[in-house]
Amino acid sequence: MFERTLKDLANRHFEVIWRYENMTNSIMVRLEKRFDHQWYKLERRIGFEDLKTSNMPLFEFCMVQILKGMAQEIDRMTTKASMKGENRDTSTY
Repeated sequence: MFERTLKDLANRHFEVIWRYENMTNSIMVRLEKRFDHQWYKLERRIGFEDLKTSNMPLFEFCMVQILKGMAQEIDRMTTKASMKGENRDTSTY
């Protein structure tokens, strides 16, 4: 399920980058998409308490839901920008 979601996001021109932060015991997830010569980016810190599970299938399910939610938000940003005719970088860092 997780691999299929990553492939789907790649086919939709998203880039997914994540890393583990030892100091905060969390996973940093960054989702990026290039649309109309601009990069749209979201970054989210996910703590293991946010996942509320130690069971691997539920971990994958939670990560898939988080990635899909982030992709929807970026799709909304790109739709809004194309409707307004604006081209600006919405990076969060």
